[in-house]
Amino acid sequence: MSFGPVSSAANSSDSSVMGSMLGLLFIAISVSFVLIQLFLYLKRNRDIRMMVVRHSWQWLGEALPYSLPERELLSLNSTRDDIEISNAFAGTIRDIEFVCCDCTLGGNKHKKSVTLIAARSDENPFSVSRWDSSYHSTNADGWIALLPDKKHTLPVSIIEALIENISAS
Repeated sequence: MSFGPVSSAANSSDSSVMGSMLGLLFIAISVSFVLIQLFLYLKRNRDIRMMVVRHSWQWLGEALPYSLPERELLSLNSTRDDIEISNAFAGTIRDIEFVCCDCTLGGNKHKKSVTLIAARSDENPFSVSRWDSSYHSTNADGWIALLPDKKHTLPVSIIEALIENISAS
């Protein structure tokens, strides 16, 4: 007994609904990821600002002092290398001027974020670089910078501790 051609309308409808559901799920996950990243960025910004106010330091935002040679301190080889500054602040501790900021290096898919802490000093004022190999110091034009070996932004509590321990050798 033959029933003739069978319609696949029900099957295509089911797969269309399933495709739509997967698309919505992907969009929901993507939006959630973006919102979480935005929340973390805003929280970090707020925590840094609170630290700056607590210590009476100066908030710079996205600006840096002209005297700071950030490209040389970050070992950027070319003026074409993208650098984006955020959460910058400055101050003085034990008569040593310092600047701290978050830097996003590179562009497109090859972005790296790093925290830069720099002090204007003839000698390395960062004692941590002497006993903790996960940090290294660079110098340029009278500034000495402390950078984590693995390019990443430092937690606010670590930034605060590193700056509070700046001292003349």
